[in-house]
Amino acid sequence: MAVSGALLSITRARASSAAFALLVAFLPATPDGANPARAADRTVLKGHSGSIGSIAFSPDGKLLATASVKMERADPKAIPQWTLPEVRLWDVAAGKQIGVRADLKEPIFCIAFSPDGKTLAVGGGDPASYRMVEVNGKQELRGSGQVRLLRVPTVDENAALQGHRGIVKTVAFSPDGRMLASASEDRSVKLWDPATGREVAALSSPISGMTGAVFTPDGRSLVTGSADGWRLWDAATRRQTALAPGAVYSLALSPDGQRLATTAYDLQKPGAITLWDVPGGKQLTVIRGHKDYVTAVAFSPDGKTLATASQDGSVKLWDVATQRERVSLLNGITGWVLAVAFSPDGTRLAAGSYDRTVSLWQTAKLPGP
Repeated sequence: MAVSGALLSITRARASSAAFALLVAFLPATPDGANPARAADRTVLKGHSGSIGSIAFSPDGKLLATASVKMERADPKAIPQWTLPEVRLWDVAAGKQIGVRADLKEPIFCIAFSPDGKTLAVGGGDPASYRMVEVNGKQELRGSGQVRLLRVPTVDENAALQGHRGIVKTVAFSPDGRMLASASEDRSVKLWDPATGREVAALSSPISGMTGAVFTPDGRSLVTGSADGWRLWDAATRRQTALAPGAVYSLALSPDGQRLATTAYDLQKPGAITLWDVPGGKQLTVIRGHKDYVTAVAFSPDGKTLATASQDGSVKLWDVATQRERVSLLNGITGWVLAVAFSPDGTRLAAGSYDRTVSLWQTAKLPGP
């Protein structure tokens, strides 16, 4: 299904809504195509039937997990039809698929490995529960969500964690693997014991749905994002310790836990990335360079480089210290880039995109500034 210019105009006009955030993450794929410039510099993984909205490397960097879904919507006010949700597992060195789950009934929006690499958490929602509701004069998508725990490498299901009343948009394990956080459109982040599947606690936003969650490296705190800002929570007491206002669509925490990168669907600054001081909760700077909305961000393992993915069809690498662009990767990608991740050792960079492909680069071979 092709996306008409009229539909894109409608979705841009509703940039702050949850429905728009989901739409831009999982638009139907475009036909294959490639910009021949430097196409040999990347490895391309093909096999997905829909747009790839989430990717994650295993802790040892040997495996890559990818999630995709295709969305069809005849009318902007109609409930979307989600088809072909898939989770695929790849051998990074060989560039070959080693596992697939194509029988999932609900769309998958997020994916994460456990620290021991034995479990893959995937988050999504139940399509039978979806409905459009009016919130502050805008139509937003609502529905029940759940998290599935899959075994690695067989990707068969170990457990299903249910309880969210909205679509799950982010899953994240604590560094020791004893806790799993799931952020949902129901305005909550639930904390689970992955060993038992029991819900331990729930953190809530009083205003808007949660868009992201990540534990600090020491596991003592949790950073969450929502349309009204990002929050810092004490993981033990579940108490909020800091709040920084401003819409957050995607976020990434630096390896030392001191810096936070956030993006937002802001019509006034569509290509902006904001850097924050986490302990102080203060904005440090705004990085600009993308020509369209930034969909995903990721810090390199040494914290010196920030990777950003955008609807302008590029992946950019930035020097965190100077905020200068190091390189823009445009070769071979067709359409919006929806996900980006570094391997744990920093030697590889992966990106998932609208064109149903995963791009892999060796960071040592990337051009300099």
